[in-house]
Amino acid sequence: VSTRCAVPLMSAGVGTPTKLASWKQSAWNNNLFYPKAPLIEKFERNTWEPWEPVFQKIANNITKAPESPPDETVEALLQLYNAGELARVVKEAQALTRQYPEAFIVWNLLGAAAAQMGILDRAVDAFEKVISINPDYVDGYNNLGTALSEDGRFDEAVLYLRKATEIQPEFAEAYFNLGSVFGDQGKLNEAFEAYANALSVDHNNAEAHLNLSYLLLQDGQIKE
Repeated sequence: VSTRCAVPLMSAGVGTPTKLASWKQSAWNNNLFYPKAPLIEKFERNTWEPWEPVFQKIANNITKAPESPPDETVEALLQLYNAGELARVVKEAQALTRQYPEAFIVWNLLGAAAAQMGILDRAVDAFEKVISINPDYVDGYNNLGTALSEDGRFDEAVLYLRKATEIQPEFAEAYFNLGSVFGDQGKLNEAFEAYANALSVDHNNAEAHLNLSYLLLQDGQIKE
């Protein structure tokens, strides 16, 4: 029975959003009131308010530190991870998180590399940071649950893996990892159900088939 940390494929929009200053509740120009463009940030004011605060907000927005590193930096880090250079990933990701503390993708890579190296406390901390920054990032919950399971914290692992399946009901890997946790706990009925859920989503999941077959061999311990 095995569990694994997922490092999702990463893609990000390229370019800087256009800054648009406009009046609230002003239908005089539909192009301004309902802008159509892929990257636009609106900074609005009421008709009785001066423009200066709006322009100041735009200036502050332009000059604020970016929340994420450049795409090519993240891609280079991902390539290091895929090449198995885990110590370098941890070192470089830690440096990047100091510069970009809200870059949850970097925190996720840091956690995945630390987990692969067996540095589970650091992995758990990184994945907790991921979901605190982006509570809807389903891989963060799956990875946190997996790291907690590897650290023997099974009950906590179940909570986060279930959360992953709640956010994304078609997440086969989270069901598989949940089955592995239940198997480690000796909860065979729950493990059977989790593996069955994984296979209902991904019929070709060889590991889930293998583990489910193993459970079926212990059928006498599985209550109907």
